Amino acid sequence: FILSGISGVYSYRQYGTTTYFLNRQLIAIFIGLVLAFIIYKLPFKFLKKIAFPFFLFSLFLVFLTNVPILGIEIWGARRWLNLGIISIQPAELLKIAFIFYLSVWLGQKKGKTFFPFLAILFFISLGMYLQNDLSTLCVIIFTGLALYFLAGKSLKENLTIWASTALVLSLFLIGTFRIDRILALLGIDADPLGSGFQAIQALITVGSGGLWGRGFGFSIHKVPHAMSDAVFAIIAEEGGFFFSSLVLFLFFFFFWKCFLLAKKNKNKTTQLLIIGVSIWFLTQALIHVGAMIGLAPITGVPLPLISYGGSHIVAELIAIGFVFNVLKSSKK
Repeated sequence: FILSGISGVYSYRQYGTTTYFLNRQLIAIFIGLVLAFIIYKLPFKFLKKIAFPFFLFSLFLVFLTNVPILGIEIWGARRWLNLGIISIQPAELLKIAFIFYLSVWLGQKKGKTFFPFLAILFFISLGMYLQNDLSTLCVIIFTGLALYFLAGKSLKENLTIWASTALVLSLFLIGTFRIDRILALLGIDADPLGSGFQAIQALITVGSGGLWGRGFGFSIHKVPHAMSDAVFAIIAEEGGFFFSSLVLFLFFFFFWKCFLLAKKNKNKTTQLLIIGVSIWFLTQALIHVGAMIGLAPITGVPLPLISYGGSHIVAELIAIGFVFNVLKSSKK
């Protein structure tokens, strides 16, 4: 419903129909629901066996984007993989693959996990570095660090990993456009026609909605990437403060319900998987919203289950399928 109102004008200008982007999103949702249902029906014992191959396959696809024939370069970044009829963003699949594998591994691993966990983070960081995708790496690493902490590992290990991660993330800042975005956020170098353009336009768009909004489908501002990276700004403009607050509240509510479900469950793997998915969704939502209201630098992070984009929608629905599967299995 939200996407149909936002995408209509863009769709008509580019393809002569108001439903082009909407139809593509509905197809992605259908594919995601089918895959989620399949995962829900599969035996959890089988899923646990393929957790590591699933993670390796997802990571392999991330590195595959650097192959010139297969990788699609957009705005200087190779984050998409050309599969002929469709293109996918492997990093979105990596999110759920990493969370699922980590939950299975940390949930049953009794030996040393410190150095293997660092090695996993290194290869993920390398893949994201080659893709020039800091925002996705932040979501993945934060979720992974949270799961490692919740798995009951020592404080010394956690602090060492956090310090190592901070060092790795700092390497991503060696690039003028990221520094410019941070300076624009701080108001030091807010070039209204350059690095600060999207941030300024997003704030104007959010603020113009007032308390009740202009009404759905009546957006008048031209914030860049309105269907994907800036969808919350349009939600705030059309739905106002109350509706946009409701959207944000639903993410917190989802996190809280997952937390309660994890708390009731005695299986460690189930606990980590449920809480991992909820941390992923909430972290990504907060980064997206923060960028739109001037609390975080502008990123390419989509709003879970709402922003336009087939890869992230499919991955998020698959994640929900995993959650329902472990809940079903834990009741047996």
